[in-house]
Amino acid sequence: MRAGSGEQGTALRRELERWRRKHGGRGSRIPEGLWAQAAEVARTEGVYATARALRLNYERLKERVAGLAQAPCGSVGSAAAAFIEVPMGPLGGGRMLVELVGLGGEQMRIQFANASSAELVGLAQAFWSRPA
Repeated sequence: MRAGSGEQGTALRRELERWRRKHGGRGSRIPEGLWAQAAEVARTEGVYATARALRLNYERLKERVAGLAQAPCGSVGSAAAAFIEVPMGPLGGGRMLVELVGLGGEQMRIQFANASSAELVGLAQAFWSRPA
């Protein structure tokens, strides 16, 4: 999340800045509502990028995003993709089989040979963000 990327992220950044000016900033406990909004932004923009842009503690934001992923889902239409952390760099030598499952139960199997995690992330994002 770069400065100015995404309306939700930009609005949240302004709201956090306003809250910090009013409540003393560093060391003050950020309200749950702001944390929840930050976690939602981080689900789409990435935890590191969101924490950096909003000047939030990375580990705390990561825990909150993971908590969203573990929350029970309602109907299939209201469920959101879970946060998945993939280490960057090579995924290991040789061949690998990855299975992705969509919200409606659709599946995609990918067999890699010496692929990078960036390629896997790109395919997963394309699969999970396509129109239903």
